[in-house]
Amino acid sequence: MGLKISLAQINLLVGDIAGNTQRIIDTALRARDEQRAHAVLFPELTLTGYPPEDLLLRQELIDRVEQALQQLCGAVTGIDIILGYPIRREGLLYNAAGVIRDGRLVAEYHKALLPNYSVFDEKRYFEQGVDSCVLEINGVPVGITICEDIWYKIPAGRAAEQGARILLNLNASPFHQGKAREREQLLQKRAIEANLAIVYLNLIGGQDELVFDGGSFVVDQSGKMTQRLPFFEESLGLVEFDNSAGLPVPLPAAVSAQPGEEEGTYNALVLGVRDYVFKNGFKGAVLGLSGGIDSALTLAIAVDALGADQVEVVMMPSRYTAAMSNQDAQKEAAKQADDADMVIIHNVQPTEPEVVRATVDKPAGPKMVGKIDLDQAGRPARPKAEEPPPVEPVPEERTEAPEAPAPPEQPVAEEPQEKPGDEVIRAKAEKLTGPKTVGKIDLPVERERKPAERPDRKGRRKRIVKPGPVNID
Repeated sequence: MGLKISLAQINLLVGDIAGNTQRIIDTALRARDEQRAHAVLFPELTLTGYPPEDLLLRQELIDRVEQALQQLCGAVTGIDIILGYPIRREGLLYNAAGVIRDGRLVAEYHKALLPNYSVFDEKRYFEQGVDSCVLEINGVPVGITICEDIWYKIPAGRAAEQGARILLNLNASPFHQGKAREREQLLQKRAIEANLAIVYLNLIGGQDELVFDGGSFVVDQSGKMTQRLPFFEESLGLVEFDNSAGLPVPLPAAVSAQPGEEEGTYNALVLGVRDYVFKNGFKGAVLGLSGGIDSALTLAIAVDALGADQVEVVMMPSRYTAAMSNQDAQKEAAKQADDADMVIIHNVQPTEPEVVRATVDKPAGPKMVGKIDLDQAGRPARPKAEEPPPVEPVPEERTEAPEAPAPPEQPVAEEPQEKPGDEVIRAKAEKLTGPKTVGKIDLPVERERKPAERPDRKGRRKRIVKPGPVNID
């Protein structure tokens, strides 16, 4: 007797329990009707999305999860649904995976190993599970584990000891360079140790700073990969097991190519930007384009992630912008963006900058609006303006306070002559015995003080010398 399991590598929205529940229902019906599968496997914490973080501290979230489980029980029959969710049992919160079969929750597993490093902090929210979970699906004994459990040999070994022949592992494993190869090497080792075929189902999508790359795959009992779903995209795969010899062996299927380091990094950036913008309800992005390599790469990522019609490009050249930068920015905008504006900054004064707006006409190339045009060097030409009449500088009024007699050993330094129109007046602060005005700042009177005295340990009077004012040179 064979076994068919659909692999639902889908993109979920954190906190959208109602929307995620409907995705589960739609996918399960498709797996049942189109693929004739006996079961459909979903990622870790399917109902809430991953990671729900402090939403887990709200009882309302847990209540809605329980309502969603009841809804799923009544909505789909004829196929086993294996999904992840947080659940409270006997007052403790667990990261769980459950099996819904014909209107009932027939099995539930609690994650045993909780990651608490790097981007993970599951020990803050969950309790560790202690029991294994093995059940039959279409006559084949199947064990269930969640994500971190597969990185250690004990959970898989316990499932094998309880009779499992296939291990299903629900994951929300984030991307980093080289991570796909790490997963494959790990499962090869684990399959050989436990003599199990292993199905590794991963999440897809971006959530804040995390990107989940998918790439779900299957290995047989010898650790050989027999199937892999695409990276960085949703997919509904199907793995078929031949159990005619009493040992379920996964049949060979399509193995999607693993992207190289640069391609994988670029795809992760595109997916992360797309989900950040659209999952947060933004309509698009506005991007500053300078003609440099950094803004060119940013534009390419934004257009691939959102579409050219969702990206508005703004160029802001000045007289100091190199002609090559202007030309490169205009070419990039013409090739990539549907909407591009040029905001020319010219004749910038310390107090009154002038900004002239212009629009880039993509089919015909850049076009200046008004009387602004580029000079022969490719820079925005500076408009001619009448020279303002010269303004006579007005000497700043200075008030000198009478100087107090200074001790002969410390003469007062002669004040430098100030030039009319200076914006900043610099002066030396000398040791003074009376008030003196420097610019418009009055320095306090430094009065001569007698040294303080106090008795030492033998009762004698001891003079304490305190430092006087410090000259600033």
